[in-house]
Amino acid sequence: MTDNAAELPGVADLSLPGNIAQWLYDRWQPAPSERETPERLAHRRLADAVRHLVAETVATGADAATLGAAADTVEGLAALFSTQPRGALHPFDPDPEVPHDPHVWSEWSPVMGSSHPLAPPIGLRDAGGYVVGEVTYGTQFEGPPGCVHGGFIAAAFDAILGAAQTLSCLAGVTGTLAVRYRSPAPLGELLRYEAHVAPRDGRKLTCTGTLHHGDTLCADAEAIFVLNQGMLDTLDADPPP
Repeated sequence: MTDNAAELPGVADLSLPGNIAQWLYDRWQPAPSERETPERLAHRRLADAVRHLVAETVATGADAATLGAAADTVEGLAALFSTQPRGALHPFDPDPEVPHDPHVWSEWSPVMGSSHPLAPPIGLRDAGGYVVGEVTYGTQFEGPPGCVHGGFIAAAFDAILGAAQTLSCLAGVTGTLAVRYRSPAPLGELLRYEAHVAPRDGRKLTCTGTLHHGDTLCADAEAIFVLNQGMLDTLDADPPP
């Protein structure tokens, strides 16, 4: 985990016990290679194929016969899964040998997960005290012509700022999220999110972020995450070693 928390007055002194803080941090990190399985790789491939299908469905000008044939095929594929075992929506225990794998959370996120066909995959990384996420939005995320819908941008900020708060070794729930849209964010182009966490103020953690297309600022955001008072009381009474 980053050493940034040690530089934030008022945060490190109330950090969660190390194993919990690490688990929260790991939730948005890429899964290590030893956690990859044939099923996980195949599911990512399937999600990507469905994502492509959705983009083509939105953009197509096909005739009724073609649309009908496609619907027949998709209905058949959906029926194929009806005979298969169903997994948990958030399978935190995909492998009984390693319970509660934290990396699965971001992979199945409907906002950024590579295994979730509704999400534009957003690869997050710790850039040395702040979080960076890169993404290319397809046509299914269009709002204004040729541009990303602002609602998807806001959802991504919520997730990415939420990841940034874990750099403090603490984590709360979103209290407020304010997004300012500065310039249209184009579809089909690489966009870059950045998110930073500020020192804790009581029960509040403030995180700020930006979205850029190249050198153009498309949006900026600020979120306040509210920490559980019971958790803080417990840490005050019995601080981690």
